[in-house]
Amino acid sequence: MEEMKQKLEEITAQNQEIDKENEQILERRTKLMKQISGLDGAGDLSWAGAGSVKKRILDKEEIVKDLSNELYVKKKQNETLLKTVNELKTKLKNLEDIENRHTELQEETQNFT
Repeated sequence: MEEMKQKLEEITAQNQEIDKENEQILERRTKLMKQISGLDGAGDLSWAGAGSVKKRILDKEEIVKDLSNELYVKKKQNETLLKTVNELKTKLKNLEDIENRHTELQEETQNFT
């Protein structure tokens, strides 16, 4: 049972770390989206630099896409960890119930004799 509690704590710590990483990814994604929206109007410029602005926009959109994919993967990992945590909690609860029932039966046996 101690091993399960320790495993549960480890998974919870991993889950919290993934949550922090997800938050950082979201912040980076939001920042890039703001930058893209600021550059988007610059694509209509008629001067020679307009091509490089378009290139920067496309590069940033690719980064946002990569971040979105990374965020999706992290969310899936988080869901898997949460599922494992819930399974371990259920097993731990069942073990505690069994242990409590065992103790009750021992007490009843002692009282009976």
